[in-house]
Amino acid sequence: MYIFMILFPFFVQASVDTGVMRAAFLYQFTKFITWPEVYKKRESFVICCVDDKKMEQELQSIIEKPNHDLFHEKSIRVTGTSFADLPETLATYPAVIVFPENEVQKTESAIARIKESGALLVTYGKGLCTAGAMVNFFIDDGRLRFEMHRANLEAAHFEVSAQLLRLALIVKD
Repeated sequence: MYIFMILFPFFVQASVDTGVMRAAFLYQFTKFITWPEVYKKRESFVICCVDDKKMEQELQSIIEKPNHDLFHEKSIRVTGTSFADLPETLATYPAVIVFPENEVQKTESAIARIKESGALLVTYGKGLCTAGAMVNFFIDDGRLRFEMHRANLEAAHFEVSAQLLRLALIVKD
């Protein structure tokens, strides 16, 4: 029930900026996922936005607030990269890679190349969970929703809380 209260304000009509809503969802998601131990050993928790300055700025504004949570007592850092520089970005071991909306073909191609990276792959576009994404945002009946691909999450050793799974549309191949 707790997660529903946190996320409920974001299940509003999509007339509210979807970039703001996606950033808030994503930030909250980190609290309801059990991350592989390797992320807890890193200096900081890195969220990388691919060709999406707006998402990068929205996430940055969330973590700059004085009362934002830390990730296992580590700072959260938001970075940006391009599709072209994504392979080099993987060397920084981002925990989350967020792909932009309206770039479905580029996103599918990038996911095919990096889905073994161990990062949580988050997309925005129809059908991207079946292309390898783990979390995908979409608009349904004017509302922002999300879907999760359990097999993709489990293959990368992520465990998602039952609370979060109850709110998601579960995608299976």
